Amino acid sequence: MAGGAPRSGAVGWVNADTDAGPALTEAPTDADADAEPETDADAEPETGAAADADADAEPRRDRPARQRVDHLVACLAQRAEAAAGPVREAALGAAELLARYDGLVPQAAAITVAHIDLDAEAEHVDAALSRLAALTAGRPALAAGTAAELAERLEHSAHEGDAEILLGVARRLTAHGGHGAGLIAAALTGALGTRTDWRQPWRAQLRALRRHPVADVRDAAPARTTAYE
Repeated sequence: MAGGAPRSGAVGWVNADTDAGPALTEAPTDADADAEPETDADAEPETGAAADADADAEPRRDRPARQRVDHLVACLAQRAEAAAGPVREAALGAAELLARYDGLVPQAAAITVAHIDLDAEAEHVDAALSRLAALTAGRPALAAGTAAELAERLEHSAHEGDAEILLGVARRLTAHGGHGAGLIAAALTGALGTRTDWRQPWRAQLRALRRHPVADVRDAAPARTTAYE
């Protein structure tokens, strides 16, 4: 896989035996795709196409395997915008597989934030968003970007997600006290607070975020205003 060795303690929230798992694990690696069938005469240090498959910032090639994964992620994101339901299980299976590799965690997060079922039962939504936050742990830039993508998704889907369920999730993520969890909570609060015309529970949630122990979360909260003067 293009992302290097699997991560220890990788976050998992779906079964890896979906349609996407076999598709990724059975897909040819760069070495498989680019190298000619090996013969006895070929059994020597890698040269030519096989070595080129590992190219990193070279003049003619740059991480071809990574580019293939990026293409997959872009395709799955487009499907999420068009009709997520039919491919959701496979997409989350792909994210599960990618999340095992440290270098591909951003791609896993991108697929996940696009395909999480926000209309599922409360416990499933809670678990999915908590695991998404955990996926960004130790990656402040990724946490901020993921939260922004979630906010954009909610703001463009006026009827997606139950406000009461998401309020409960936002409260628990805020109470967690972590950076990624707090930014996901801020994204939920901004989108759903606006959607509900800042009813009292969402105003209280916004106040809690403005007192969050993490500075980035406190900074994100004042970006939302409940009333203009």
